[in-house]
Amino acid sequence: LRVGHKSPEEEAKELEAEKGKHRRLRLLRGKHAKMGRLPFERMDNVREGDAEYEILVDFLPEGDSIVRTLRFKADDTLSTEQWMSVLNQAVSRRIMAGKARRRLCAILNNEQSRPRNAIGEELASLDPSTFVDFGFSRVPRMWLEHPFKRTDKKMLTNKMAFEMQCTDSDAVDIAKALETNDWCRELRLDCFTLPGFIGNRGATSLATCLMQNKTLESLNLSGNLIDDEGAEALAEMLQKNRTLTKLNLNGNNIRKRGAVMLFGAITGNSLHPPNAAMRELDLQFNNVPQLESGRINQCHITGDII
Repeated sequence: LRVGHKSPEEEAKELEAEKGKHRRLRLLRGKHAKMGRLPFERMDNVREGDAEYEILVDFLPEGDSIVRTLRFKADDTLSTEQWMSVLNQAVSRRIMAGKARRRLCAILNNEQSRPRNAIGEELASLDPSTFVDFGFSRVPRMWLEHPFKRTDKKMLTNKMAFEMQCTDSDAVDIAKALETNDWCRELRLDCFTLPGFIGNRGATSLATCLMQNKTLESLNLSGNLIDDEGAEALAEMLQKNRTLTKLNLNGNNIRKRGAVMLFGAITGNSLHPPNAAMRELDLQFNNVPQLESGRINQCHITGDII
């Protein structure tokens, strides 16, 4: 055996280990097998099927009242156990998020009471990741009850935080409720412990709503999936909105073109006057190389270089 070469047994072990890193879950043929995305919040009751390595999930298609059964096929027994755990957590997260979104919209629509501080004063800020009774908390805490407690053994002994991962659909519903709201001054839809899922559709809906809303002063969308298309919509909003003073887009996918459009909305041009209301724009950890922190007019820009 020459130095630097591996035996066939070692190569076989490494190949098997490599296969374990890429375990697949295949949706078997059926009405929904060609769907590009399956929304987790429409799934429930993850369970093992009768066939080998089979996983069954109840699925309620949008606009339908009949629950379907999705059939998935895993690679092996270990993969089946892993996918069962992953699917259970993903489905639980979206069910939790759906409850939090509905409460947030109800509060914005004045259908439920606003949260209060320690001395009983109504708050003018909203953050769905603080809805502890739905399983969310930005601060690590010991959970007596939580949807994940049966599947995540770490929760038995460790303090854990759970942020709501907002999606485009969440953002669209929240934007509708926010459009005519007259008291909410700060809204947090950011997520950093896991990636948020607000992309261009959600950003565009929020931007459209803020062309009408005259109350919101701070919007945090950090840790999401917004790129130049969403940044362009937000820039168009900043050309008209004179209430928003803080916009946090830290940790998205915005590139130089999107950043330039946002800067242009603040500086103004021959068609639009400068935005004199904006005080803070955070663009750290995007795809804008060598973006330096500084000021544009009265607005502080936070970049990757201090």
